[in-house]
Amino acid sequence: MKISIWLVICVFILILICTSIANANMYLIKDQDGNVVSMTNKDCLSYAQIEKGYTITLMIQSSSTSSNNTPSTKDNISNETSTINQTSNFQSIPLENKKKADIKVIDWTSRMSDTGKYLYVEGILKNVGFGPAFSVEVLLKTLDEKGKLISIEKTYANPSTILPKQEVTFKFMIKNYKNIKDFNFNTSWKEDQSDIEINAVSNQDIVMLEIIDWNNRPSEAGNYIYVEGYVKNNSKRNVKGAKVNVKSLDADGKLISLDDSYLEPTVIAPNKEGVFKAMVKNNYKIKKFSLSVITESNVLLEVKGRREKPLAKQIININTASLEELMYILEINKHTATRVINRRSDMNGFKNPKDIMSLIEIGQIEWGEWIERGIVIIV
Repeated sequence: MKISIWLVICVFILILICTSIANANMYLIKDQDGNVVSMTNKDCLSYAQIEKGYTITLMIQSSSTSSNNTPSTKDNISNETSTINQTSNFQSIPLENKKKADIKVIDWTSRMSDTGKYLYVEGILKNVGFGPAFSVEVLLKTLDEKGKLISIEKTYANPSTILPKQEVTFKFMIKNYKNIKDFNFNTSWKEDQSDIEINAVSNQDIVMLEIIDWNNRPSEAGNYIYVEGYVKNNSKRNVKGAKVNVKSLDADGKLISLDDSYLEPTVIAPNKEGVFKAMVKNNYKIKKFSLSVITESNVLLEVKGRREKPLAKQIININTASLEELMYILEINKHTATRVINRRSDMNGFKNPKDIMSLIEIGQIEWGEWIERGIVIIV
């Protein structure tokens, strides 16, 4: 009696399975090499699968969506081939993901502290998703040359709430272990805020700021560059705790360093201005600066004005500059740079900036070009 009951239950389960298969499309998910990873009745890929380069192809078409009778084996093969051609780059976004955040590290750099005891690892995050991200954290793994873990660090994004399309920054100060050769980043965030909190973010008035004017200039010794200017509040509300992020970039637009300065006063009334002044450590590879403005985490921000400018002046001490610095800043070849270093050694150091023109490779034309490019030569 018990056996017959179990038999009936098994038959019933099989009927349900067959019915569900018959009324749903079945898809194959394949990796980049064409290997089948899994089967599903969902017609879309997850973000993780998209990032891995997976593709999705139709395997079984449901009876409810087909107007023909059950196709032959040949028809099945033809149908699958046709579907592969149409969906090999299938990257549709599930409806439920259209309200989700997606935080990416879009640029980063590392540099040593003046004492050499610490490393600054800093970068830029962007929300490339469709919803706000709350309490955004960045996890940093430091690795040796074999990829073996050395240390794990964690920090919050600044600000820690990132709205869609918004960029924010992060910065680590970590101990400079001599065997650190690489870094690995992971981001995490919360999306389980209440609807009230989410609506409070998305329904606010847009804060409108305008970068009126700004410039950059080297310090007397040339160790630092001051990036300074002023910003106007074109909104109908006060702006609190706003700061200007200064991205130092090389000739190819690659990030060299990140610095910031809070606007003063800390509260800027409508139609009023605030000033900023960031002190950037000089790096001979810096060729331009790019500004971004950040304010309270939950504020929708619109910034106008010129955000990028070239380096106005660059100071080089020809008595201390390395071979690489001479080549990069003065745009001379390795042979000429080596001759500069040898000549200064013979002279026990140049006594006057124009002493560099004693080399046959460097004349009045080169000197004039350096002046025109804003290069200041000191000894």
